Amino acid sequence: NTNEAAQCRQIALYAVEAAKRCGFEAMTDAVSGGDEAMDLRIEQSNDWGADVHVPIHTNAHNGQVQGTRLFCFSIPGDGYNICAAIMNTLAPITPGSSDNITTARFAEILQANAPTAYIEVAFHDNKEEAQWIIDHKKDIAEAIVKGLCNHFGVKYVAPEAEKPSEPVSTNTLYRVQVGAYSVKSNAERMKRALENDGYDAFIVEVAK
Repeated sequence: NTNEAAQCRQIALYAVEAAKRCGFEAMTDAVSGGDEAMDLRIEQSNDWGADVHVPIHTNAHNGQVQGTRLFCFSIPGDGYNICAAIMNTLAPITPGSSDNITTARFAEILQANAPTAYIEVAFHDNKEEAQWIIDHKKDIAEAIVKGLCNHFGVKYVAPEAEKPSEPVSTNTLYRVQVGAYSVKSNAERMKRALENDGYDAFIVEVAK
């Protein structure tokens, strides 16, 4: 009951919100759809004088491939450097492990004046990653903005945590689980990502 455009528009809105929180000027047209909307966004980006153009997509191939793909105009190049920064923060949280950065001649790369980091977040034609995209739109947006912050040397500002209405003292310890993976390497990658962000993390094996 959804599609790539609907999910990616919402990711873009969350990304703009996160980017502004971190001190960037950011914009998106997340209303229109189809190829005309893509052309409009390129035009708006150029008219606005953007420093970086970040198209957000989800991928499809054969219903089995998973992973994050980023595309740029040339390697090396400014677009590649931005892609690399985003890959470092986005790929560790996505379910797939088949990640890469390569060049492409898509309209959003060729026609945008700014260096372009073209993102294919994950593959929407397999059930695991499709559901993950739907459930993690805010996480995807925050990871993209973290990468942009790292590239531009800007301090990442996390969203404010919801505060309880009143402090509660208890002897009970509550553990927070951030994911469950059928492939151990994916679990290890998430553990490293959490530790890099300053969180204690450990892996527990459980029977399916």
